[in-house]
Amino acid sequence: MMPLVQLGAPSGPLQSDLSLQPMYPEPTAQADHVAGAPVTAEPQPLQVEVTVRESVSAGQQITFTTPTGQQMMVPVTEHYPAGTVLTVQCPSRSWTPHSHYMPQPLAEQAVHAAAGNHQFVDPGPLLQLPAVSFEREDKQWSLSGWILYALGWVSFCCSPVVVGLVLWIIVASMFYCKPRERRVRLPKQKKTARAALWTSAALVLCVLLIACRVVWIHHGNFGEQKHFRSMAHPAAP
Repeated sequence: MMPLVQLGAPSGPLQSDLSLQPMYPEPTAQADHVAGAPVTAEPQPLQVEVTVRESVSAGQQITFTTPTGQQMMVPVTEHYPAGTVLTVQCPSRSWTPHSHYMPQPLAEQAVHAAAGNHQFVDPGPLLQLPAVSFEREDKQWSLSGWILYALGWVSFCCSPVVVGLVLWIIVASMFYCKPRERRVRLPKQKKTARAALWTSAALVLCVLLIACRVVWIHHGNFGEQKHFRSMAHPAAP
C-alpha cells in the first residue's frame, strides 16, 4: 500500500560557466541513473484506525481526519456496518520529498531553458482500500451473545420457556443474518450462535416429545375410562 507522492522538477535551468562547443561524443557505458532523473526517498506510511459511524455500502466513500489534521477519503467495495474499525495507511504530512539531481549536460540545459519551467507530477497509485480488522467487532458481538445466552438459561428456569427460546433465537440471528463474507471473519461469534442454535433446537425437540407423551397418556386414560363405563352399565337386551 503506497501513498500519493509528488515529484518536483527543478524550477529553472542549471547555470554553468562552460560554453557550448561542438564535439564528437565518445561512446561511454550507460550509467545506473539517467542524468537529471530525481531520486526520491520513500515516505514512512502512517497507520490510522478509523471507526465507521454510519453504515456504508459498496460504491460509497469514507471521509476521515488523520492525527496530523489531513482530510482523507477512501472508497469502499463492500458493506460496512456502523462500528466497524478500519486500519488505513496514509502518507505522513510531516514528510517532505527531497529530490537529488545529477548534473545535466549543457545540451539538455538548453532544452530545459527553451521549454520553460514545468512541474512533473507523478500521482502514483491510488490509495488502496483499507484493511479491515474484524477482531474487535468479533469480540464485542461474541460477548453480547454469551450474555444473552446466559440470560436465556435464567429465563428458562425462572419464567416461561418461550422467553429463553426467544433470547437464543436472537443470539443465532445476530450472526446468521449477516452476509457470508462477514460471517467467515467472525469465528468467535460463530461459536456463540451455534451454541444458541443447538440449544434452541434441543429445547424444541424436548417440548415436542413431552407434548406427544402427554397426548398419548391422555388418550390412553380416556379409552380406559370408556371401557370401565361400558362394563359398569351394560346395554339392555
